[in-house]
Amino acid sequence: MKPAFILLALMLPGLTLAAPAWKTVQQAGGDLNGDGRTDKVIIEQAQDPQKIIKNENLGASTLNLNPRRLTVLLAGANGFQPAARATWLPAEHNRDTPCLEDPLGGDSLAVKNQVLTLNMHYWLSCGSYGVSQTAYAYRLQHGKFTLIGADSSSYMRNGGYGTAVSINFPARKIKTTGYIPIFEEENGATPKPQQDRWARLKSRKRYTLAEQPPEPYELLEQSDPQLGAWLSRADGRSE
Repeated sequence: MKPAFILLALMLPGLTLAAPAWKTVQQAGGDLNGDGRTDKVIIEQAQDPQKIIKNENLGASTLNLNPRRLTVLLAGANGFQPAARATWLPAEHNRDTPCLEDPLGGDSLAVKNQVLTLNMHYWLSCGSYGVSQTAYAYRLQHGKFTLIGADSSSYMRNGGYGTAVSINFPARKIKTTGYIPIFEEENGATPKPQQDRWARLKSRKRYTLAEQPPEPYELLEQSDPQLGAWLSRADGRSE
């Protein structure tokens, strides 16, 4: 902001710079509070051209670093009213990892049985064989959208098995799954049997939609390090 404009803004408090425009890039509808009305959940992306930069490395030729936000709009007799907002969503691109594809590409939102689910998918077009997906489930409880479930899966494109972690926050239970078959065994070898193991969630923290959610694999490590170590071997690459 130029000094002259700052002085003018002080003299005229109502004069401010225009806020960046926001564009809705995804939306979903469904009843979230049990009143029979169809509520809305939208993901918006800021439209600041200065946050679209040229990429000189591998990956996309341009990186869109504009922030994104999620807003829950509850339907009422007088229209829609904002009920919750999340500003921690990942941007379309990442300056430090330009090969990372958009984590929110495609349909990332779902509303079913009064539960809002946000899906995020991580994979790189170069530099890594890792692929992971995490879904966070929220339910309106005591006036806040509270995290009730987190499901994450991971595998290596150069490996033969995947792993998964599923957390039920109200019950404080963690289900882990190892040796999930991803590709067929070579030379007719007998595949390892898929295995499920359980742990007790150690953390009692309650997360709301406004907060950055926890990473399920990290919560497993904190709750049961031995089980976490087993799961880290259950993709078959460490045996």
